[in-house]
Amino acid sequence: MTSRDRGQATVELALVLPLVLVVLLGCLQVVEVLVEQVRLVHVVRDGARAAAVSAEPEVAARAVTGAQRIRLDVTSTDTTVEVTGWADVRTDVPLIGRLIPDITLRERLTMTLELP
Repeated sequence: MTSRDRGQATVELALVLPLVLVVLLGCLQVVEVLVEQVRLVHVVRDGARAAAVSAEPEVAARAVTGAQRIRLDVTSTDTTVEVTGWADVRTDVPLIGRLIPDITLRERLTMTLELP
């Protein structure tokens, strides 16, 4: 290997490294969004379950959110309760956050009321 070959490898690395870094940061941002989506699904499911077995569905559903940044909307009829949840996900991964706007996730679940 000549010194010219080593210089070529260094230049190739310098050209490819920024692209690889952006791809890795993009993957990290996607993982963060997926984690928030899973969290939202669980909160909406727990809220719908709590609302389905409670005499006050809206209060019961909102109680499960705790300190999480998830907004819930509860709609109930004579036989069902529908819980819709929203979560705002900030795209704050370096470099990627400037390219992609913040994302709002939404999840909806309907359950049958289980009151006697």
